[in-house]
Amino acid sequence: MRTLLRRMAAGALLVVLTVGLPGCGGGGGSSSGPSTVPPAPVRRQIANFSFTLAEVADLARGEFTTSATGTLEAQCDWTFASNDLDIAILRGSCSFDQAAADQCNVLVESFSATAKPERVSSANAPAGLYTLMIFSLFNTAESGNCQVFLTS
Repeated sequence: MRTLLRRMAAGALLVVLTVGLPGCGGGGGSSSGPSTVPPAPVRRQIANFSFTLAEVADLARGEFTTSATGTLEAQCDWTFASNDLDIAILRGSCSFDQAAADQCNVLVESFSATAKPERVSSANAPAGLYTLMIFSLFNTAESGNCQVFLTS
């Protein structure tokens, strides 16, 4: 009989602790320390380029600088869906001649024949100077706009 009473008492104690403990420590306004929740990532536009391309294999470029490591994104749109446009983000300053000689460090590129707008993205891109290169692959004059975003 004593064993049964001990089991019942232990069970009752377990119920009291289980039901009563979730409320413990919540009152009184004391804190166990500073919050460790990281801030939410912020996406902001860091560059905007307009371009005009006159002929097939024409190039346009723009330079921009980032101030923090993060996800770097570029999006370029143009007038005619029948035209193909490709883009690349290169590390550092890169001229047309350097790009043609394959002397630039490519961070990310997109060579889609059907994407409109054309988009690229690279996570963990370090802060620094970059070049956005825009390539035309069409026979008509074209114009458009590119936006560059950094999420950090």
